[in-house]
Amino acid sequence: MVSLYSARAALEEGSLTISSSAVKAGISKSLDQWQESIKTAYYDATRSPQPQHLYKEVLLACALAGVDDKSFFTAAAVRGPLRIVAERDDLDIPNFARHLKEMSEQRRGGILVREGETRRLRYRFVNPLMRPYVIMRGVADGLLTNEKRDAISSIS
Repeated sequence: MVSLYSARAALEEGSLTISSSAVKAGISKSLDQWQESIKTAYYDATRSPQPQHLYKEVLLACALAGVDDKSFFTAAAVRGPLRIVAERDDLDIPNFARHLKEMSEQRRGGILVREGETRRLRYRFVNPLMRPYVIMRGVADGLLTNEKRDAISSIS
């Protein structure tokens, strides 16, 4: 869907080349086409009355974190991407561990599965389609720029 909408956006711009702005437009358009359950789970996981909350940033960092063979990631794997996405070098695991825990509970939509014991916890998305959706939302919302993506790629 992203490629189709990106190509259409490029044609609407009068271009035969798909620019980054056309891709961004394609991502925005394709976000409307996702299953309602995915969109609702994202909303439940990231909504907060607190203006400076980090739920969107933490969830995006989870989607960008390195995973093992079973798609599990650790809090340590989230730390690097989160620092880049949130543009804050002072973020460490205690600053977002609560977010990970809450996102594995029903009141935040149970978007993550949490396994293991204290200090050995691993997480993964309940629905594997959530990972690409979260990344696309990050791009559409301006949380994930090309520069941030490149910086995250360099730490992986």
